[in-house]
Amino acid sequence: MFEEGQSYAPVTTTADGAVTVELGADHPGLHDPEYRARRDLLATLAHRWEPGEPAPEAPYTDAEHEVWRVVSEDLQTKHETYACREFLDGKAALDLPLDRVPQLEDLSDRLEPRSPTAASPASTRPPAGPRAASRPPRRSSSSAASSGSPSSSASCTSPTDSRPTARASCRAPARSRSSVP
Repeated sequence: MFEEGQSYAPVTTTADGAVTVELGADHPGLHDPEYRARRDLLATLAHRWEPGEPAPEAPYTDAEHEVWRVVSEDLQTKHETYACREFLDGKAALDLPLDRVPQLEDLSDRLEPRSPTAASPASTRPPAGPRAASRPPRRSSSSAASSGSPSSSASCTSPTDSRPTARASCRAPARSRSSVP
């Protein structure tokens, strides 16, 4: 069962490959059959995915696209006010849609020229075996770092203070993979 501090909820898989996400007793969607069916559907899509294959297309609903649109619109002003230049440049370079949830394959295609990072489906904690790497790295970390390309993860700090700050310089750690829960 899910415990506080876990990154991913555990799943169970039936013989036909359907996945059930195990939610914690205090999860707000625990007793919502519509939420649980939706979460299980998305987890099943991710679980059935095989490395080397395109990421499955998630059948996002109009309501989910609307949430993405509202959140994207709200974050736009906050990003302009508080985000560092490197984040803003990376966001502009990726040019993610603001009116719909992007599909993982679209996200990976946008990341490919800028980073060795690729997005992959995740129904649970990524396994530590052959399925752990969703795609081979598209570029080496050294070529991405030397090109000055935006990164998927950045730590923003002031040049004179180690605390995070708005509009500061960003230094990004090298990353080779990203899983989306």
